Amino acid sequence: GPATLTPTTAQINAYMTYLQNFLTQRQASGLPVGSVAWFNGPHQGSNRNEIVGTDPNPEAATDIAAYQLLYKAVNRVS
Repeated sequence: GPATLTPTTAQINAYMTYLQNFLTQRQASGLPVGSVAWFNGPHQGSNRNEIVGTDPNPEAATDIAAYQLLYKAVNRVS
């Protein structure tokens, strides 16, 4: 069968932690931090890439929580 494109919870958390650390270190060094977007891969006729909508993927809550932490870290809000 086809390979799955859905990341695991551990992969999502590891990736978002990497992004958060990388971007906050850039800020601490006085370097600019631009906009951040998440590309979840091709849709391929399923809803597994949705984080909102009528049929979100099983990791939607993990994705959203990670986005919120990243936003707060980069924007220095609590």
